[in-house]
Amino acid sequence: MNIIKHGLRFRGNFTYRNRTDEIIWHHADGNCTVEDIHSGHLVKGWIGCGYNLIIYKDGTVHEGRPLNAVGAHASGHNSRSVGVCCIGRYDEETMPQAQLNAAKQVQAYLKSLYPGAATKRHKDVNATSCPGKNFPFSEISGASGSVDVTISGVQANSSDGWCAHLQSECNAQGFSRQKVDNIPGLNTLAGCPQLGRNSRGKITALMQERLIALGYSCGPCGADGINGAGTQAEAKVLSIDSESGVVVVNVGKSAGMQIGMPLLLTRGAQTIGEAVVTDVRKDVCGALVQKLMAPADPVRVGDSASVKTND
Repeated sequence: MNIIKHGLRFRGNFTYRNRTDEIIWHHADGNCTVEDIHSGHLVKGWIGCGYNLIIYKDGTVHEGRPLNAVGAHASGHNSRSVGVCCIGRYDEETMPQAQLNAAKQVQAYLKSLYPGAATKRHKDVNATSCPGKNFPFSEISGASGSVDVTISGVQANSSDGWCAHLQSECNAQGFSRQKVDNIPGLNTLAGCPQLGRNSRGKITALMQERLIALGYSCGPCGADGINGAGTQAEAKVLSIDSESGVVVVNVGKSAGMQIGMPLLLTRGAQTIGEAVVTDVRKDVCGALVQKLMAPADPVRVGDSASVKTND
């Protein structure tokens, strides 16, 4: 499944969910596009498109707001739900097979990311007929399984000033006296503290927000300002291929692991080496060892592997 980004420009700040309890399905009348929805929601005074994902009739899947951003699609439920919209008048129409197949894939993907989330229709949480009497909810809501996802297009743009928030907080806590210009660079990096395993506070929360915005998981507590087990995604090495340098660890897609995540390999308080995730399955992932602190002391079965959040 490919998710297409449209580089939408939002008029305001994204906030990010601390938890995801619901997957809420909608429909949108007619043959509108992501850009049409975005424009319509701007007219309403919102910061932009309120849905996280939009599925066209041809089966293509499109991003509205970033997947982990709080949406504007179900009053009273936005802060803890993902909003998915299928284009079509499903009070009258029948959903095309291509769109139905894509909706099932989206549902399976979201359930792999948020296994505890309940799947609902818009009308289950608000007074509305959405997504329509012909919407194939039972077929979609029961979908499950592994889904390979690719991303294309341009990232949505928010005027959230995240870097400025980080710069200001580093100054407020006495780590720097840098200019607050919202420009990431060497001065910003030099003014940031190094986060440790038990770091907590506003700077930690800002780092978690950015990880979530980039598609990483910080566990069920989200951006809670605590660099705990959810953020570190701690796991154990299950097996090792000494010839290829690949280790298998016991967390996968269901724990939010993604290809490209950097891992820190440890044994107790001792750092053994570093690796990068190269393959992800439902409950396990494979990672290529890129660095050993002591070549004579290789990775062993039972060593810990955690997402590396600082250099």
